[in-house]
Amino acid sequence: ERKRKEMAARPQPVRHAFLPGEAFRFLGQKCFLRYSGGKELVALKGDVLVVPALPREQLRSKIIAWYRAQARLVLKQRLDGWARKTGLCYSVLSFPFFLVMAPPEVIDSVVVHELCHTRFHNHSSQFWQLVHSVLPDYDARHRWLMDNGLQLRLEEAAQ
Repeated sequence: ERKRKEMAARPQPVRHAFLPGEAFRFLGQKCFLRYSGGKELVALKGDVLVVPALPREQLRSKIIAWYRAQARLVLKQRLDGWARKTGLCYSVLSFPFFLVMAPPEVIDSVVVHELCHTRFHNHSSQFWQLVHSVLPDYDARHRWLMDNGLQLRLEEAAQ
């Protein structure tokens, strides 16, 4: 019963209409959709996500492509930084593009978690000791992800 109540209290998935003024998230901050004067590119300018005026499904695809490109840049930078700090090496790690909607400290918790799996391929006590030695506040960061993760999506609102 307690678990059901906790789940019900968590924020529900955000459904987007992809309309001007609508809020999206990038690195934990809100940015607001604005149509451009016909350009085909998506660009973040301050707290404005400038997008081409396209039909909703095409616009959604353009925005997802933009998030994917941003994720490649942001996550590579975070991975390289944490690999240097921890001495952990990685070859191929993959992350969902929508992770870049989360705050940087939450992104870092996922990156560190996955990097620690390069040493321990399980969730043993040694694995968790390593995670907590790198990020002592890992549990709080992970809690944010569990509580807010459903909001890190680009679901389409019903028409």
